[in-house]
Amino acid sequence: MDGQFKRQTPLEALCAPTYGVSHYFGIELGRTQYLAWYFLVDWLAYLMPLETAARVVFSLYAVGLPLSLAALLRAHGRDPRVALLAAPFVYSGKSNP
Repeated sequence: MDGQFKRQTPLEALCAPTYGVSHYFGIELGRTQYLAWYFLVDWLAYLMPLETAARVVFSLYAVGLPLSLAALLRAHGRDPRVALLAAPFVYSGKSNP
């Protein structure tokens, strides 16, 4: 196998006729809630390995959730330290890379 296959993203593999997966699967951009995740990871996969790109995007999400909640709380005149309680929810679920 050549090195090109290793850096190919899932979106590229879906569109590539050589693999034949487009016969079984399709891209419906309006029916997924993970659109930002797919496009960010796909874009970063050109700059770094795919797994590293997924870890970078997940790390941005893990840091961004409490920070955005703190900004929301601050905008409404609440104590922004309450946003620290959102940190455990980052790791709840099976979407961790």
